[in-house]
Amino acid sequence: MKKLLLLLLCVPMITLAQLPSVTLSGGATTTCDGEITPLYFTLGGTPPFSVDYTVNGVPASSLFTSTGVNTLNVIPPVGTNTYALTSITDGNGVVENNVSGSVTITVYQLPLVTISQNGNVLSVDSISASMPINYYWSTGSTSDTIHINQIGTYSISVTDANGCTSSSNITVTFLSTNIFYFFQNTNKILLKVTDILGRETKGTKNKPLFYIYNDGTVEKKIIIE
Repeated sequence: MKKLLLLLLCVPMITLAQLPSVTLSGGATTTCDGEITPLYFTLGGTPPFSVDYTVNGVPASSLFTSTGVNTLNVIPPVGTNTYALTSITDGNGVVENNVSGSVTITVYQLPLVTISQNGNVLSVDSISASMPINYYWSTGSTSDTIHINQIGTYSISVTDANGCTSSSNITVTFLSTNIFYFFQNTNKILLKVTDILGRETKGTKNKPLFYIYNDGTVEKKIIIE
């Protein structure tokens, strides 16, 4: 009996290594070109970890030094991008291939914005933008066209239906001296200019004037000498 007990005591202890684990989640499913998007890797096991995954089928790998949630910031290109787990290796060299999980991120193109000047009118041209579009000028206007009465720099911020925003600016160095010009971009024609008493005038400086257009709109302006 003593010999049997001695043999049992000499049997070495076998410790089973914990298999590493990984799950993948994303901070956003849609974003705009150039924006940083976080990916969250939740890791279990013995650090450090080497996580293998694919980006649109192309192999990639990232190293993480702690268990729990680890963040990887990516800037995916325009289009649909899928990040899919393939394996994880822990600090003991244990490899786990039985992993699954993916994140798909759709990246939208930024709207392309230019500003054009026609006389005393500034208009914005938005190309490759998803409708509807929201406009915000440095003057506070939210229209795609503004009327200006002084030189200087004007800027606009454009946000499309995808929530992507671009900006542009223009420096105005001259204004139209002919008050009877045709607004090509807004299809408006100036019919006449009147003073505060309703009398038609060619333009009086330092006094309020009312510009009456063919679409029924009226603008109040003062020409400062």
